[in-house]
Amino acid sequence: MHYIVGTQITVTPSRKTPIRPGMSSSQIRSNSTGISSYKEQRELFDPGDTYTLIRVYVKGENVCYKFASLSGDITEVEFSSVADAENFISELRGESVPDYEKINRDKTD
Repeated sequence: MHYIVGTQITVTPSRKTPIRPGMSSSQIRSNSTGISSYKEQRELFDPGDTYTLIRVYVKGENVCYKFASLSGDITEVEFSSVADAENFISELRGESVPDYEKINRDKTD
């Protein structure tokens, strides 16, 4: 698990910001007009608000991530797996999740 309790996210409004000098390729990708596979999850958040991950737990067959906004609103989002949740968060943050399995395979002791 890459993103832990305390991780903050901000769901940006649908309007995209222009590409600026110094932006990383992951920031440019996340800012592109490409289709997000997390439309339903994004709709649970108020655009522009900052949310903090406050709990991760199993709910039935899914993994539930609970977020609190700075104003105190609670949003629960269900994902089919931790990897799916991590991809959602990384998309919002314009980051790439490291491939920890590959790192362990490449490790030589």
